[in-house]
Amino acid sequence: MESALERASEQGASDAQLRDLRAAQDQGELTFPELEEAVGRSLSCMRSADIPVIDATVDESAGYPRLDYAYGASSEGRSAEQTDALAQECLRTHSLYVETIYTSSPQVREARDVQLDQVREELVSCLEEAGLDVMADASPGSYDVRRQIC
Repeated sequence: MESALERASEQGASDAQLRDLRAAQDQGELTFPELEEAVGRSLSCMRSADIPVIDATVDESAGYPRLDYAYGASSEGRSAEQTDALAQECLRTHSLYVETIYTSSPQVREARDVQLDQVREELVSCLEEAGLDVMADASPGSYDVRRQIC
């Protein structure tokens, strides 16, 4: 957490994002409402720059609440590269570090563990049928890429 806070500060994170990160450091977690607020700031930044935005929706298919959102590949008077650079700046300034910390938070890791436990047997079987060596008691992170196969 300390290194993420330092990196965020060095790379121009907003005061609000730094505040969220410090609060997460003090509390030991970053909450979903804090994530929503930070992402909202990023999307607002993009809208202010006339970048088309698809608002965030909540997706719980991964076993924990996530935000799915998108922004346009181009914007009026800008190339795709310019638009993306501006959108990435909005993310870096307002929510990138909060999003990263949230996805590695204890409550998210626990939810992913629970979800994996529910499908572990089926997933291991599928991976073995695909010819992959699998440890049946592997951690959730070990399955992330392999889950795409099944």
